[in-house]
Amino acid sequence: MSNCITWNCADRHDWDFLDFVERYVSPRPQITSNKTVEVKTVYKVPEIKEVIFNNNTTVLIWKDGEKTIVHLGEGETFDRYTGFMAAVCKKMFGGTTTAKKLMNSLDRKYQAALKAEKREKEKAKRIAEAAAAHERAEKRLAKEKERLRQELIERLMMEAEAEKIVKDKLNCGGDANV
Repeated sequence: MSNCITWNCADRHDWDFLDFVERYVSPRPQITSNKTVEVKTVYKVPEIKEVIFNNNTTVLIWKDGEKTIVHLGEGETFDRYTGFMAAVCKKMFGGTTTAKKLMNSLDRKYQAALKAEKREKEKAKRIAEAAAAHERAEKRLAKEKERLRQELIERLMMEAEAEKIVKDKLNCGGDANV
């Protein structure tokens, strides 16, 4: 099933897609009772007899005698390849509206995949940031423990030194008025 398209026909515009499938996809689609279409993704494009680029218009004349005409949109620059591809797409899908709906449907899936990937990257970044913050906190804690240990050692040494001085004064018979 990996080389098949499954298309659920929910509204009237989807039947335009069925028309496209019946005309240009080989073999004939299998339509089930719940309006699900499964087809192999092998498209048959009719043969092109002639391509005409005229100012901002591209015309494809097909071997079957039909013509497909596409015009340049406002604010766009003319590109022969884009015009040719738009004409082929228009022929295959029966119009640009059906092709745009299909593209938007597929694009939504692509955008959803991009969003999911972005969420995963953000999650990984947050985890890495939390791990780095934890590591910094551990280092600060270790440093503070070491500082407190050194401080304790110094206090104990000072107390031991004071105790020694007091013992020496008391044992030497010196003045106890220290």
